[in-house]
Amino acid sequence: MNKLTPVLLIISLLILIAIMPKNILYYKLESTIAKQQVYINGEKTKDILNLFYIDGAKIYYQDIKIANIKEMSFSLMILFNNIDIEGIKINRHLNEFMPREINDIHISHNIFSPTTINIDSIGNIGELKGHIDLLSKTLLIKLKPSKILKTKYNKILSMMKKDNKGGYVYEYKFR
Repeated sequence: MNKLTPVLLIISLLILIAIMPKNILYYKLESTIAKQQVYINGEKTKDILNLFYIDGAKIYYQDIKIANIKEMSFSLMILFNNIDIEGIKINRHLNEFMPREINDIHISHNIFSPTTINIDSIGNIGELKGHIDLLSKTLLIKLKPSKILKTKYNKILSMMKKDNKGGYVYEYKFR
């Protein structure tokens, strides 16, 4: 085997990712979450090399507007993939449950743990860490709530189990 073969293979994969129409993957994601009655509308998309951007998305659950998202970016690489969501404004009708704004959410996946999708967020809600197990179809979220979340938005905390470290845990099983 030629010494250049692995290098050429990696370069070929990077070029394939760069020219691949990522909007097809995005629309597949939209159709997948639609099965859970979650819909994304009104967005503008932009595809640049290994990045895919979405601006001005509106999120609906069962035809009820839940949030506006300023920007989402998808970074597709060979070993890992990231989704960064910024500028999340929650519908004002949900104000008694949670703060109106969430700064950002980071979602990641890598080939070393192919059945797990990780979720992280730090902001005015506190510190959130979680993951989705694709095999068991389970979402697990661990939240260390901020003071404002504990005092003003305790309804959302009442839907979660309190753990022994002062945090909260939420578990959901997908159909």
